[in-house]
Amino acid sequence: MQGKYYFCKKYNGFGMKGIKIRNYKSFRDEVNMELRPITVLIGRNSSGKSSLCKLVDALSVSLSNDADGFLPLQTGHNRLGDRYDDLFYQRITNDLQIGVCFDGGKCIETTFLMQDGFFCPKSFTARNGEQVASKTFTSWEESNQAGFVGLYLPQICDEVSVTSDDVQFSVDYIGPVRCRAQRRIERASVRKSNYVEDDGTRAYDMLLMSHLTDGTLLRRVSDWFKANMDGQSLNISETSPGSGIFSLYVERGEAHVNIADVGEGLAQVLPVIVQSFVRNADITIIEQPSLHLNSAAHALVACRLAASSVELGKKYIIETHSDTFLTGIRLMVAERKLDREDVVIYYVHHDGDSAMLDKIEIDDNYEYTSWPDGMFEDDYRLQNEIIRILG
Repeated sequence: MQGKYYFCKKYNGFGMKGIKIRNYKSFRDEVNMELRPITVLIGRNSSGKSSLCKLVDALSVSLSNDADGFLPLQTGHNRLGDRYDDLFYQRITNDLQIGVCFDGGKCIETTFLMQDGFFCPKSFTARNGEQVASKTFTSWEESNQAGFVGLYLPQICDEVSVTSDDVQFSVDYIGPVRCRAQRRIERASVRKSNYVEDDGTRAYDMLLMSHLTDGTLLRRVSDWFKANMDGQSLNISETSPGSGIFSLYVERGEAHVNIADVGEGLAQVLPVIVQSFVRNADITIIEQPSLHLNSAAHALVACRLAASSVELGKKYIIETHSDTFLTGIRLMVAERKLDREDVVIYYVHHDGDSAMLDKIEIDDNYEYTSWPDGMFEDDYRLQNEIIRILG
C-alpha cells in the first residue's frame, strides 16, 4: 500500500474522499483514512483520534482561497500544537507527509520539514488519475516563493488539471464539551448563523431565529426530542412581552422548565441535533456526540446523524467511546436506511511505538468485518473480576 491512495471508489457524497499521513504526531508509518458519509473513530484516550479530526479541520482552512500559511496551527478552538515541531512524529522534523484525495482520483500531497525554524514544504505532488506532476524544493526561500496558496500549488496542479475548486471543502466542528445551557437568549445579540460553533453556543441563536421566522428548525428539533428523549419537547417564549429576552424551555405534560434547569445531557446534545438538521458544510466533525446522555439514547443520536447524512448529503466524522452509538449505525444499515458501504469505522491504537488505524466495515450480515480484542469489554472484565472475588 505504500505511496498509493485507496479512496477512489465512488461513495455517496462529494468532494474530499480521504487523507494520507506519515510522521504526523503519533503516527509514524503511512496511514490512509478514507472518508465515507459516516466515518467513526474509536479507540482509547490519547490514541490519536482527535489529532485526525483536527487535521481534517485544519486542511479545510489550508485549502481555501484565503489560506494564510501552509497549515494553520489553530482553527477556532482547535489547536494542532503549540509549535510546528509538535506536528512531527517524536519531533523528528524532517519528513511529515500530508496528502488529501478528492473526487475523480484527484490528489495533492506535501511533505514538510523544519528549516532554520520555518515550517516549509520539502516536496509537492499533484495527481489526476494516472497523471502526476511534482516538485522538490531545496530551500525555505524556494518553497516560499513557489506561489503556494495554503497547501495548493497552482503551478504544479495546472499541469494535471487539478483546480483550486477541486480541492476545496468546508468543515463544521463540534467539540467534545459543549457550552452550558443558556438561561436567556437576548434578541439584540443574536447573530444569524447556520453553524452552532464548536462549543454549541450558536444553537440557541439558530433556534430563536427559527422561532421568530418560519419555525421550521425549532419544530424539527423539538419533534426529535419529543420522539427520542422521553417525550420532552422544546419551546421558546419571551420572558415578558416586549423585553426582547427569550428562554428555551423543555416541556413534558404540564411541566415547563428552562433548559438551564434540566440535566446536562439535553444541553450537551442540543447543538449536535440542531446542526444535524442544517447543511452548512461538506463535513461535520463531532467529538463525543452523546456526551452525558443515558446510554440508551446513544443509538438514537447515531440514527439521527445517519439520517442527516442521507437527507442533507453531508459527511460526518464522529469520534465516540460508545458501543451503543455504533449499534445505532448498524441498526440504520439493517433497516436499509443507510447503505453499509457508506459506513467505515477506524480503530485507532498504538503498537507501542506508533499509532495506527484498523479499518472495520459492516458486512452483508450486518456484522463487523473485524473487531479489536478488548474494545468496549471493560464492563464484562470487571463483572468477571467481581465474580472471581465473591467466588
